[in-house]
Amino acid sequence: MNDSNWIHLCIDMQRMFAEDTPWHVPWMREVSPQIQEIAKRHPQRTIFTRFVPPRRAEDMPGMWRSYYEKWDMMTLARLGPKMVDLVPSLKALVPPARIFDKMTYSPWTTGELHRVLAGEGWRPSRSRAARRTCAFWLQPSEP
Repeated sequence: MNDSNWIHLCIDMQRMFAEDTPWHVPWMREVSPQIQEIAKRHPQRTIFTRFVPPRRAEDMPGMWRSYYEKWDMMTLARLGPKMVDLVPSLKALVPPARIFDKMTYSPWTTGELHRVLAGEGWRPSRSRAARRTCAFWLQPSEP
């Protein structure tokens, strides 16, 4: 694989989803070996996103406050910052892999990740999105 025309964007492979929490994602164990293989071979081409919940429900406006009142155990104050970390095998790859923290579920909602990637000359490539592995491939923008 040519190392200059793609990046590996890995979405939310975090302890809070891998371990025994109310937001546990059972299929993470199944896909982790493939994600680790890609990231280990190309850490300099990997960006990990991390979902960072609010410190407290009271920090959120409107309906999000109600949501986090229900899911209080998943706030930073209750969960603890270590649970926001990447799973240990992926955290060990940073650096040279990078971390992009976000306060929303989707990395695309605020536009910040898109701005960062576009600023580096990248554009999304729909043809190589992998749904269950949380990996998205991007190609360099045309000059």
